[in-house]
Amino acid sequence: MTPADSPQQLDVDEVGFSEDKNYALNGKIMFLVLVVLFSLFMVLIFMIPYLKKRARLSHESETSYGDSMAESNRIAYTLKRKSPI
Repeated sequence: MTPADSPQQLDVDEVGFSEDKNYALNGKIMFLVLVVLFSLFMVLIFMIPYLKKRARLSHESETSYGDSMAESNRIAYTLKRKSPI
């Protein structure tokens, strides 16, 4: 028997086929997982600066509210001291 007669031997130019029957399905699932992960990554990249800006603005508004309350308390105290009652 010569090597050319052997059905098991593959030529260099031939593509070997996988024995896995679900190879295409596994590829589609892997592609879907990668697309979902990439989408979540992109959403995270765009949401972090927005959330930081929102937190900073919220913090600044709380600070200005606290400052305005302190100012109004100081004015009320000053007015109370000056009142003749």
